[in-house]
Amino acid sequence: MLFQLPGSILLIWLLSKTVNPELRRHFRLGLFLKLAACIILGLVYQYYYGFGDTLNYFSHSKVVTNAMLHSPGQASKYLFSSVDEFGTYFRSYIDQLTEADYYFSTPNITMVKIAAVCNFLSFNSFFGTGFIFCFFSYIGLWRLFLVFYRAYPDIGPKFALILYIPSVVFWGSGILKDSFCMGAIGLVIYMTDTLFSDKKAILRLIVIIICFYMIWLIKPYIVVCLILPLLIWKYSLIVSKLREAIPLRISLSVTALFMLLVYRFMHIGARLQDISLPEIYLKIITTRRGFESSADSDGSSFSLGEFTPTVWGFIKQIPKAINAVLFRPYVWETKKIFSLIASAESLVILVVTLYIIFKAGMLRSVKNFFVNPDIFFCFFFTMLFAAALGITVSNFGALVRFKIQFLPFFGIGLLLIYYRKEKRSIENLS
Repeated sequence: MLFQLPGSILLIWLLSKTVNPELRRHFRLGLFLKLAACIILGLVYQYYYGFGDTLNYFSHSKVVTNAMLHSPGQASKYLFSSVDEFGTYFRSYIDQLTEADYYFSTPNITMVKIAAVCNFLSFNSFFGTGFIFCFFSYIGLWRLFLVFYRAYPDIGPKFALILYIPSVVFWGSGILKDSFCMGAIGLVIYMTDTLFSDKKAILRLIVIIICFYMIWLIKPYIVVCLILPLLIWKYSLIVSKLREAIPLRISLSVTALFMLLVYRFMHIGARLQDISLPEIYLKIITTRRGFESSADSDGSSFSLGEFTPTVWGFIKQIPKAINAVLFRPYVWETKKIFSLIASAESLVILVVTLYIIFKAGMLRSVKNFFVNPDIFFCFFFTMLFAAALGITVSNFGALVRFKIQFLPFFGIGLLLIYYRKEKRSIENLS
């Protein structure tokens, strides 16, 4: 870290020179907080927990990095291998691990490969590789901020609040799946928003495909939760512009194309048609029990109550699941310092949400959801993601990490509702 930290600080200073002067302070502060969080995260895992994914990803990645250094010609074979092929290449190492089945699943092996590439730039430094994940995560978050900053210039700088959400800053740093996915999601949104803004459409499309593919390898449920809201969002924005500029028949053609895309999306998981509700229920229960067993020692597990493997049974769980992910743990449910910090953040989110809904009005807030494409996108993605997490994950410690991917969107949605309310008030006064 002796050389990587000064180098990262210099890089922040150089990158900030390319940023709009109005936003330069936010860019520097947000990225400095990320680097600080990365260091603290590494120390917490090393000296507080004594174990964890971030440490395992790095230790495994060094084996891959060293193998590529010894056999440069085999590098592509290692990086683009399937799980089975990877297991064959590194069988002697894997056999020494006590939890090989877990660490060499597709999501974890993908993280190991990404970290192995980063190790070349960090000279096999734990914090150096963590800083690279930090930069990637932050660039994605910054790009997400820029999308709404440009769309709403009147309140653009206020969207910078998403850069300072405590859990996003902390758990979106270091060598973690959540850090990488946060950066990839931000890039997908930015590239989608600016896809046809200039002559770089093909390049942007390639970035979107790569990011989606990497997210699919690491956390496929994020792709499932994101792609439909994203399609509806872009469709709504495009059609609203086309109505003013093109004939009705072309607008209808675009609508037909969109419906075809939605139809194809609904069949992406065609192989799931043969899976019955009881099988899905069994998988959810198995996943929840896995989280519960890992949380029993620190009392961070929770329950949504019993539910039956029926459509109505799943639907009844959704409100409780969303509440658990967004607003829990409550203060009285915490037993450790990190849980207390998480509960404080959840309490702030709950208070701010209730305040904005009260100020804007419940009916007006619901109307905004359906009238404004940006609000619809942010909340639709949030609710899908939160429902999926709440039903399958029963560990507050895991939820704090997993939900950072949608918290910036939830914050943006709340800001937009409040902005529209303030705008109406000013118009009424004038």
